[in-house]
Amino acid sequence: TAEIPTETETPKPTDKPTETPIPATETPVQPTDTPEPTSTPKPTSTTRPQPTPTPEVDTAAALAYANEVLAIINTMSSASFDMADAMTSVSNNPYLLTDDNWKINFAVTLVTMEIAASNLLDLEPPDDWPVLLEVDDHLIQVANYVLLATERLTYGIDNIDVDAIEDGTNYFLLATAEMNEVTRILDEFNAQ
Repeated sequence: TAEIPTETETPKPTDKPTETPIPATETPVQPTDTPEPTSTPKPTSTTRPQPTPTPEVDTAAALAYANEVLAIINTMSSASFDMADAMTSVSNNPYLLTDDNWKINFAVTLVTMEIAASNLLDLEPPDDWPVLLEVDDHLIQVANYVLLATERLTYGIDNIDVDAIEDGTNYFLLATAEMNEVTRILDEFNAQ
């Protein structure tokens, strides 16, 4: 059986330092002298950057354009309500398609929408307002959808063509979605 030592002997210090070999891949670190402190340099004045001048923009023209657009959109919205009422009436009573008074009132509504669409196409947004150029893109869509809608509805009413009436109604829904986007953008613009 093997004996298990009960005490471990602690090595005793010697007076002579031992040489620890330095591996060949390491370079011994040599101490360096501490540099003398230097005085802190005095601050120098620096030129503050000047803000870039913003181009002159015609705020009055932009607001006039936005207000003109909103006035036309309001006219179109009012006519849209009249058209919706007329379409609801005719869906409840299809014989109205042959009623001259109903047809005249509906024609007036369509003409109002066509004039408003033409007015939208005639507007020129100020070039120095990117947001208004974006609005103009939507307005062109609104006008085109309205003109397609009035054309299809006129044909549908005159010829009692349900498919044409449905096409015209769908074009008005597309125009309405674009008008809502224009109104949202202009409301944000006017709030600035």
